Amino acid sequence: MQPQKQDQLCDMSTGFNIALMLLFSVNRTVQIWSRVPGTTGTWFLGLYFFFGGMLQTWYCGVNEQASMRTDSIPPCFVLGLSIIWFAVHGIVRGYQFLQGTRFHSYEPGQGVLAPFLPSWQSDSVGFASDAVTAVGLSLAFALFASPGLSGWYASMCFWLIVAQLWSHARDRRMQQARIDAQVEAEQWSNSQRL
Repeated sequence: MQPQKQDQLCDMSTGFNIALMLLFSVNRTVQIWSRVPGTTGTWFLGLYFFFGGMLQTWYCGVNEQASMRTDSIPPCFVLGLSIIWFAVHGIVRGYQFLQGTRFHSYEPGQGVLAPFLPSWQSDSVGFASDAVTAVGLSLAFALFASPGLSGWYASMCFWLIVAQLWSHARDRRMQQARIDAQVEAEQWSNSQRL
């Protein structure tokens, strides 16, 4: 491959990875509230959560300046509550660790709607919990005259869908790679018998 084309592919890959990081970061501002404390992996809410919180605060500040409307609930107050709730997640996870429970570091956790949707798959419960939480927060902030925060959480509905679609496509691609490897192994094995 030509060096220039390879550099372009590398740049595209880097840009795509940054876009994914932004996507998952902003979603964590919903998922901090939509997941049962102590059920998420350490990385699931880690760096992405803090980056998403900073983006949320920046968005609300820019929105306030552009619309000349101030949220009655300051975005920094919401960020502070989110950080406290993040600490609760960590404390409960630490307690469960001491009890012998182990989670994958990227475990997305149990959605808060799990008790109401016992027959659903975990991923579906998580997505439903995310969507209901985003809509609920958007409506709550609208009721409390906080249009910036309300708009943020309303827009999260779209970004949650995009993240869900990307995760589904990634999982399907990995599943197909396993199937392809099995087919190739069978073909190779059959060719060796001849």
